[in-house]
Amino acid sequence: MVSIGDGNCSSTSPVLIAFSWFRRGKFVETEHQLKFKDYWDFHEWSYKCFPEFWDCMWRFFNIVHSEPYIEVYDRKNGFQNMEWFKGARLNFAENILKYRDSKIAIIATDAEDNTEYISYEKLYDEVRVYVKALRDEGIRKGDNVACYMSNKKEAIIAFLATAAIGAVWTGNLPLLGTQATLARFEQIQPKVLFTSGSFTFDNVEIKLIERLPEIVSGLSSLQKVIYIPSKSKNKAEDISRIPKWFVLFVTF
Repeated sequence: MVSIGDGNCSSTSPVLIAFSWFRRGKFVETEHQLKFKDYWDFHEWSYKCFPEFWDCMWRFFNIVHSEPYIEVYDRKNGFQNMEWFKGARLNFAENILKYRDSKIAIIATDAEDNTEYISYEKLYDEVRVYVKALRDEGIRKGDNVACYMSNKKEAIIAFLATAAIGAVWTGNLPLLGTQATLARFEQIQPKVLFTSGSFTFDNVEIKLIERLPEIVSGLSSLQKVIYIPSKSKNKAEDISRIPKWFVLFVTF
């Protein structure tokens, strides 16, 4: 299980204080020379002045972008297909990784309640390793990258690395079997697959490694399998039957 935080769970967190300041309307009051009687006055303004509210949100959170938006939203194709921040160009990973300090970015807990705290600085460094691995395999913007592992920190790091390059990420629930996984991955034809050997669900070890040879062999588009070793108490995992693999790193 993985959670992403603001670096501090207390009510005095700078992020929470800043957002509380925004929620009370102080940022909007300053930007638009307004004065709200209370929160509900601010709330009413937020939906009556919809574009102005979301413009303030964009600027308040200092969204990193390469191209600014030309309008907050475009509803010409209907509400369900509304285009937000039309014209803007940005990278999700760049906005997450703009923080590079010692504050906590990810809290990762496994099935045995072992907990690891990953700082923004460490997250940035680890994403760089994954980005290099992907680029070394020739992955570029628009290529498809797949993930077949549990919700662990390495999955998030792999996703951020994929997003940083501009490639397309897809993940499949590891509880699904071989054929169900193949049916989904065949639709997108991934060039790289991130995977691991096993995970624990409801106190039962699920061995993905036994499914991988058939899955990998069934995906003709795959150039490489990036294998993240599991922290197993048993003997070392034998991955010799998995074609196109390499180990990104080893953990102990």
